[in-house]
Amino acid sequence: MIRPFQKKEIPAKSRLLIITEKMVNDQAFYMEFLLDADRKTVLIHAEAQSHKLRLGSLYCGRIERVLTSPRAAFLNLGDVMAYLPIRKDMPLFYTDKQSKKDFSKGEGLAQGDSLLVSIDKEAVRTKEAVLTSQFTIKSSHLIYAFGRKGLHFAKAIRKDQKREVEECFQALSPDSWDGSITLRTNAKGLPADLLLKEAGQLLDHVRELEDLAKCKAAPGLVEEAEPHYMETFLHEADAFDYVRTDLLDVYEALKSKAEEAGQPELLEKIDFYQDDFPLSNLYSLTRRLEDASQRMVHLKSGGNLVIEKTEACYVIDVNTAQALKTTAFDLNREAMETAMQQIRLRNLSGIILIDLMKMKTEEERKELVDLSKKLAEKDPVPVRIYGITALGLLEMTREKREATLREQMELKKF
Repeated sequence: MIRPFQKKEIPAKSRLLIITEKMVNDQAFYMEFLLDADRKTVLIHAEAQSHKLRLGSLYCGRIERVLTSPRAAFLNLGDVMAYLPIRKDMPLFYTDKQSKKDFSKGEGLAQGDSLLVSIDKEAVRTKEAVLTSQFTIKSSHLIYAFGRKGLHFAKAIRKDQKREVEECFQALSPDSWDGSITLRTNAKGLPADLLLKEAGQLLDHVRELEDLAKCKAAPGLVEEAEPHYMETFLHEADAFDYVRTDLLDVYEALKSKAEEAGQPELLEKIDFYQDDFPLSNLYSLTRRLEDASQRMVHLKSGGNLVIEKTEACYVIDVNTAQALKTTAFDLNREAMETAMQQIRLRNLSGIILIDLMKMKTEEERKELVDLSKKLAEKDPVPVRIYGITALGLLEMTREKREATLREQMELKKF
C-alpha cells in the first residue's frame, strides 16, 4: 500500500483547504476544495490560471460606446470590452481630461473618456465582464475604496479596538483621502500603530497606482488582483486548519504572503504534498467535482433532490424516490440539510425555491422553517429565509458575491 508523504502530520479530524490544478477543455484551472472535519465537501472554487479579467483587477478603460437605456457604457480594456452600469453620483476617476458633459446633471459620459475601473463581475459565456468605478485596493488587513469616505470596520472588530484605531488614524488626515479605509476581519486584535503603518503604506500604493493610470495610455491593465486562492488563504483562515497543495508555485506564494502579512500562524498551516500518489486521488477530488455538477443529489433515506436553474431562480425539488418508509417531515428535514449544503457548495445565489413534500401540521412547517434559518446562519454569505408558501415552497434568497461553480468553469476565455 502506498503511504503518501506529507510534510506535516495532519490529524484525521482536521478541516482542509486543498489547492491543486485541473485541466478542463484544454484550459488549466486553480481548484480549491474546502473539506470539513469529516472530509465532506463544503465548497469548491475554480479559477482559470490564464484568466485576465480577474475579479478586482484594476484597469484604465476607454469608453467606446454610451447607452441611454439602460444607462451604461462599454469600455475597451485592451483586447476585450466590458460593461459599466451608470448611476447618479457614481465616483469617477478620470485618467485623462474630464468629459465636457456635466455628469452631475445626468448628461452622462462621453465616448473617448478614460476611467480607472475594476472588475466587479467576471465575464460568463456570452455576457461581458461588469465594471465598477468604485474600485478597491487591498492590503493584508485593510481595504481602500475609492469614492467612499471615512473609516469602517468588519463586524468582528470590537468597540475598544475601534476607538483605538479611530484615534490613531487621525494622523492620516482622513478628510484628505479620496476614499475610505475598512479594517478586514483578520485585523481583529492587531495593535492600532501596526495598522496605522499599514494604512500609510496602502495609501502610498493607491497614489502610485493613480499616478501610473494617469501616465498610462488607455486602454490597459494597471494592477492584476491576487488569485482567488490567496484571498481564501488570507481572509478565510478560520474555515480550515491546514492548507495542502501539490503546486510548488502556489506553496511558495502562500509562504511568501504569510510572511509579508506578519502572520506566522498561517505559515504553520501550509503543507506541500509530494508523492507519486496524486493528491487528487488521495482525496477523490475528481469525484467531488463531478458530484457537485450533477443535477440529482441522492439522500441517505433513499430520496433525492433535483436542482434546476430557470431564468428567474433556482428550484430544488424534493422527491420520495426509494424513501418509502420515511415520513414527509423526516424526508424534508434531511432534504433541507442537504439542500443548504449544496447551495453553498455550488455557490448558488439569487432567488431559491425548495419544493418540499407535503406536511401534515403547521407545527411541522414552522419547525422546518426554524431549521432552515439555523442552517442559514452557518453560511458566510447572507441568506434570508421567507417561509413556506401555501403550495409547500420554501422561499429564500442568497446574496450573489461570485459566479456559481458551473459559471466559474464556463468563464469566457481571453
